[in-house]
Amino acid sequence: MTKHLLNCDCFAACGCKEGYVLNGTSSSAGVCIPLTMCACYDEMDNTVRQPYERWTTDCYTSQCLKNEIVRTKNCAVQTCDVSLGSNL
Repeated sequence: MTKHLLNCDCFAACGCKEGYVLNGTSSSAGVCIPLTMCACYDEMDNTVRQPYERWTTDCYTSQCLKNEIVRTKNCAVQTCDVSLGSNL
């Protein structure tokens, strides 16, 4: 099982090679790890999401990618039938 890390921070002076970040929260703080191993914190529902995890909330499909959440709006457009006065 792969352990995913939270709050990955990269500092210019850390010396991590490209695609890596400084792990600042695990017991091995100060170690450069692949950015792809970092989890994401979803502020919309106060949840930690694992790397590459996908989920749907309201009108959004979201995915945790490289310690950032990418959201795509996917709401269906509602049309109004004027003759019935209701939403379809």
